[in-house]
Amino acid sequence: MNSPPLSLTNPLSSRTLLALTEAMEHAFDASAWARLGAELEMPQLADPELRLQQSLRFGDDDYGYCVAQFVRHLEAERPADLRDLANRSEIKAWLDSNAPGAAQELGLGLDQRHATAPVESAPASTAVEHALMDAHHVLDSSEPVNCIHPSHDALHGYLFDVASQANLTVARDATVAELYWSLINGHPAFAAQTQPSPQVVHVLASLAAAVTALSTVRGDATTVDANQTTPEGPEAVLMADLVRTVFNYVRRRLEAVG
Repeated sequence: MNSPPLSLTNPLSSRTLLALTEAMEHAFDASAWARLGAELEMPQLADPELRLQQSLRFGDDDYGYCVAQFVRHLEAERPADLRDLANRSEIKAWLDSNAPGAAQELGLGLDQRHATAPVESAPASTAVEHALMDAHHVLDSSEPVNCIHPSHDALHGYLFDVASQANLTVARDATVAELYWSLINGHPAFAAQTQPSPQVVHVLASLAAAVTALSTVRGDATTVDANQTTPEGPEAVLMADLVRTVFNYVRRRLEAVG
């Protein structure tokens, strides 16, 4: 029995969007992008002078960012096309082999035995870990601000996976800060630690406030209003450092009780 596809009214998880991005990075060449552009009536996907094709041709670090921007556009504006895209043979094959949890969420023909199994055997999916590494490489590029989206999405996907593995009730569209506090207040790894000192409590509260600000800065990076400014290089580096700090703290807390 095949698992039913996800309703178009339900947003895809950050983990699945990351997996789709990585699948397209691996499976699509210039010709595939050109064909897709013709199918979707998006000729810019085939334009050799625009950034997607340029970054692919020259092997630039921001190619993954360009693909992620395309995936986010489809998710926001054309979700049916995004789910149709996941059914392409090359994308489906990559997801089945490398991101079975994403394939399950997309309803790509996994049998019921797999549909009832845990989505991941470990809290961090391969797609999330790769996104963190990609964000680090983008910091060395000419446009380090491009690391903001993948950094945020990677952290969101990681925290969501950790919470799900612990059977915590979290909304798929929960913010990074909400996911973070769900772990602090309900995950066994955090409950197992000895009573923290007031100083540690203060640090954790400050860290949560910084994580909340992370979502705001991420929104600033997508602004299209010419009168508004996007974060600059130093702020992008700060963003990546914050993501890495939260990620490492949660990971080490899990390892401490593992």
